[in-house]
Amino acid sequence: GQGFNDFGQRFVSSNHNHIRIPMYEYRYAERNPYYDLPRALVDIPIDGGAAEVYRISPEEPWRAMRMQWRITGKARGGIEAGGRVSGYFTSACGLTVYRGDAFPAEFSNNVFVAEPANNLVHRKIVREQGASLIAERAESEKHTEFLRSRDVWFRPTTLANGPDGALYVGDMYRELIEDPMTIPEGIVKRLDLTAGNRMGRIYRVGPAGFRPRKGPRLSQAGTAELVDTLSHPNAWHRETAARLLYERQDGSALSGLRSMVRSSRPPVAALHALYTLHSLGILRVDDLIVALANTDAHVRRHAIRLAEFLWTANKMSETDRAAIKSRLLELAADPVAGVRYQLAFTLGALGGGTAVGDALFRILRRDFKDEWIRSAVLNSANDNAGEVLGLVMQRPELRTSPESRMMIRE
Repeated sequence: GQGFNDFGQRFVSSNHNHIRIPMYEYRYAERNPYYDLPRALVDIPIDGGAAEVYRISPEEPWRAMRMQWRITGKARGGIEAGGRVSGYFTSACGLTVYRGDAFPAEFSNNVFVAEPANNLVHRKIVREQGASLIAERAESEKHTEFLRSRDVWFRPTTLANGPDGALYVGDMYRELIEDPMTIPEGIVKRLDLTAGNRMGRIYRVGPAGFRPRKGPRLSQAGTAELVDTLSHPNAWHRETAARLLYERQDGSALSGLRSMVRSSRPPVAALHALYTLHSLGILRVDDLIVALANTDAHVRRHAIRLAEFLWTANKMSETDRAAIKSRLLELAADPVAGVRYQLAFTLGALGGGTAVGDALFRILRRDFKDEWIRSAVLNSANDNAGEVLGLVMQRPELRTSPESRMMIRE
């Protein structure tokens, strides 16, 4: 499973790890040969990767038999969750972030994960914590699930946002969801591995009173309408419009896109406008200067990232480079940790110099105890390591702290 929220933050899942995030783009790991960044992929649920789930379907007898065989040594395999047969994540998949406009606002950017072995769909609310994120259950679902069935053949594996705002659930509807290689031969021969292979369902899930609306015909929309659609509350509409604008390569979109970057529309509209300009190769430094001053932290964070792309591609005049560098250095004092985190990485692309070293130190001084921001600074201090360390050693409260000793070792 893999999904993005409205702000470009990426989420992934695997069998026992139902929500993980990559903390940085892997290109940063290749930049500094003298420093190894921490492992990028981290679990963010407060209840752990293989968290408890609340199924209402009966446990399949073969599962209980397999666990008993493992406990007694009759079969190979891990004895998970203290020998429990079910009730925890073993098959997390289909991760999707809800980005529609049919459910109430509190569902926006919630993460949904399918768990076919337990016949349910799980929901998590995500919020920022320093440079990272954490995920937790909704209060109304502390001991239940967003969607669950008593039918042991209910095997949700795929989730998707629809243009009507609904959440779509793809149900394989199979008796057996596991890889047969994970089931002892003595049990496999008693099961029908093909049961349900001609079946399957798609569910459209909406709130109470939901009435599906007619889908848009964006392929027939004009360029101005597509630009305007970038502010639509439903991400399906926004992303489809952005794709069509890229495919058409229509220069007449320029004016509308630049106006959207500068408007007071929802922040997601500015984000889509910025990336559409970038994809068309017409993003300018003055667009970025405006975006770097946006009141929304997500817009500022992405403007920093895009500024780095333009900088490393050598697509700026010396005057533009000076202007963008000056603004980036000012953002070392940004009030939002996520912005400072991206900036710490981006500063490493600007090369050496006292000003860059000082900006990295200012971020480090403020976020010394945040492992991720500290790591980003160290990664970017490739050309400024001595200067940053010298500034640290001048601060008694920093050089004597456990984090300081750890950083010096790193």
